[in-house]
Amino acid sequence: MSDLFNSRQCLQSIVDIPQLFPCIDDADVAGLVKPVDLQEVKDNLFGIGGNKAPGVDGYLACFYQNQWSLCARDIFDLVSTAFSTCIIHEKFNTTLITLVPKVPNPSSMVQFRPISLCCTLYKVISKILVARLRVILPNLISPNQVSFVLGRQIVDNIIIAQELRHKFKISKGKKGFMAWKTDLSKVYDRLNWHFIESVLVDLKLPRVFVQLVMSCISSVQYKICVNGELTDAFRPQSGIRQGDPLSPYLFVLCIEKLSHIIFDEVDKKRWKCVKSSQSGPCVSHLFFADDLVLFAEASTKQAQIMRDCLEKFCSVSGQAVNFDKSTIFCSPNTGNVLAQDLSRICFSPLTANLAGRATLIQSVTSYIPVYTMQTAKLPFFKDGWWDIERLREVLSEEMVQQIINFPAGFGGGRADAKIWKCNPNGVFTVKTAYELLVQVFEWFKAFGGTKNQEIKEQQVMSWEPPISNWLKLNVDGSRKGMSGAMTQHKQ
Repeated sequence: MSDLFNSRQCLQSIVDIPQLFPCIDDADVAGLVKPVDLQEVKDNLFGIGGNKAPGVDGYLACFYQNQWSLCARDIFDLVSTAFSTCIIHEKFNTTLITLVPKVPNPSSMVQFRPISLCCTLYKVISKILVARLRVILPNLISPNQVSFVLGRQIVDNIIIAQELRHKFKISKGKKGFMAWKTDLSKVYDRLNWHFIESVLVDLKLPRVFVQLVMSCISSVQYKICVNGELTDAFRPQSGIRQGDPLSPYLFVLCIEKLSHIIFDEVDKKRWKCVKSSQSGPCVSHLFFADDLVLFAEASTKQAQIMRDCLEKFCSVSGQAVNFDKSTIFCSPNTGNVLAQDLSRICFSPLTANLAGRATLIQSVTSYIPVYTMQTAKLPFFKDGWWDIERLREVLSEEMVQQIINFPAGFGGGRADAKIWKCNPNGVFTVKTAYELLVQVFEWFKAFGGTKNQEIKEQQVMSWEPPISNWLKLNVDGSRKGMSGAMTQHKQ
């Protein structure tokens, strides 16, 4: 377990990444380093849930809250000393790690989520730092990131992603588009301390503030709770804690450096962005905390640029892409052969046994919302697609082109299966069957029991004049949108 928190060698320096952070004004700088007062300490202490799980000392926040009149001076002295000396004493920063399984019967450490239980007094210090930092965060973080930024909501990026998805579906020209949804593995545990400090220095934050933040990170000791018993304490060499109020904000600042890498490529006209409309803004990426969606034109050159940007960021920050949870989406005018090449570029193994995935929005696969291609160890079915070279040995080029237009199975050589078209995952359910029957019933009710569109259009309905002093509006909004004509009848 302790190996997870060992320092990882960073292959590049942060100086290789463009510095695009804006300058912080003097008023914000003064707010970061102002002395703490008793009211600030009290507000942040009482902002902690009283029954939150305690750290190794066993004291809940409700204990300090209920006994505030007795321990207020001692707590204030401890916090003010930490801010004046920029040192966090290790006895207040010993953290208990409890392992929460992600799956039933986990068999490896990656199947656990390590949750850090920090001491309440440390959380007070951390929350004060967060309260001061989050005020200036909207000015430092690009609009592409919406998580943990004051005044932004995750739904903003969801709407943009849906608009771009619609753009993909209606694309019919020669130029295809791609979206690479990537997931970073163990983002908090892998974050390199030197990288964090370099980012804070790049921000031109006050030195005392940087020192205090780094003391919060580097003075920690871990004890792991296994079957109700604690292991010996050990010191990590990298990573930040899930459960520390400061961690999400540090991660958002660090992941912003990936935005800087992408923006630099866009400014150099190398990264071809995607527009949801002709006059809409260019979108190169959207961030949902540690979930990233990258957008570009569908070409092998663009795929390589996207991969290079990710590798550059990972090499300097200590991060790693979780390829098992990553997916490529392509517009329907992207051919299967090109989609295969894109997957091979984006998912060519950085380590052994990594599988690529791709999604094609095609009419022939419209019943499968996520069409994956995964590596399979079969001689004729190596990568989830047709073995084109093998086909060309025995068939004409015309027949080969016809064959490769059809998807080769369901994502890696699985057996044929019956698909229920009315459910996105292909599984029959009573709910989807009921919804289908309701749709059929409404259709019959609307069109007089006929499914013949031509007959429906030829039906003549008698028109009756409205009553006196009334206007009559004829509306047809049942099938092809709202259209109407308003007439005034004269008796």
